[in-house]
Parts: sequence; C-alpha cells; structure tokens
Amino acid sequence: MKMQMRFFAGKVIDDVLYFSATMFNGLFGMKMDTGRIDFLGSFKNVPLDRVLLHRKCLTYNRWLIFIPQNAGWIHLVHADSLEQTAIKVADDGKYFYFADAVIWGDSLYLLPGKKEQQALIVDLKDLRVEPINSLNEFIKKEVPDSPEIVSILFRKFIFAARLQAVIRPA
Repeated sequence: MKMQMRFFAGKVIDDVLYFSATMFNGLFGMKMDTGRIDFLGSFKNVPLDRVLLHRKCLTYNRWLIFIPQNAGWIHLVHADSLEQTAIKVADDGKYFYFADAVIWGDSLYLLPGKKEQQALIVDLKDLRVEPINSLNEFIKKEVPDSPEIVSILFRKFIFAARLQAVIRPA
C-alpha cells in the first residue's frame, strides 16, 4: 500500500530525515539513501488524530525540537535513542501557535503568532520555561496582530540581544 506523507517540521541528522506528519500524530524517519520511510512512534500527550501538530523543527545536541502549531507541547526527540521529552507551553485542550523559534546558545526562544499568547524562553539544559516579559509587553502595546510582522520583529530582537552580548559581554 502506498501512502503520501506530508510535513512542515523536519530535519536531517546522519542521512535520516526525521519529520512530524501533518495528517495525524506521527513521528517518521526517512532514510535519505533509499527513500524508505519508517513510523517511529507518536508524540507524547497528544491524541493520535491531531492534525498539523508541529510548525518547525530545530536541532540541539542531537535532539530534534518540534515546535507546536496545533498542540500545547514542545516535543524533543533524541536522534539516537528516540527518547522523548514533552515540555508543556499551553493549558490542556489549547494549542500554542508560534510565529517563529530560534535557538541561541542553550536557550530556545519562541515567539507567538497571536497577541494573546506569550513569548517564551526555554532553557534547554534544564527544560525550564519562562515568559519574556519585556518582549511580551512590547508586543501587546506596539505590534499588529500579524504572525509575519511578529516573526520579523522577533528576529530583530534576537539579533539585538546577540549584538549587545558582543558589545557588553557578561
């Protein structure tokens, strides 16, 4: 039986494309040399029939970090062991739609696509989640409700923080 697979969030590590399916809760791996696709499991804390689960995938120390689109969890999957960790970023029954996500050092910065949601920072060493209060206040007051504009401003915020760290090292 042939099945067509679609995804938004995926990354290649060691000639395997890991991805989150769009039509249901499924983690897959495709061997780049053969094109063979294997079902590797489903993501924790999310119903199997949930569609469009992840928006983006980033990597950090061989961990695949799946950024939610239609879920309340960030999912981390280790490329070697397939061990999973889920980080809650929204209340049960709700989802968190992110405009963008960036890893800088040992931190994951997440910017919401909706003004009523908060920008977050995740410490990737201890998986602690905290709001970025100064950025959240700015977004509420000054930014139109547009994921594209928010994403552009977020990248400028990260660039400015990096530049400040270079100019004034801790």
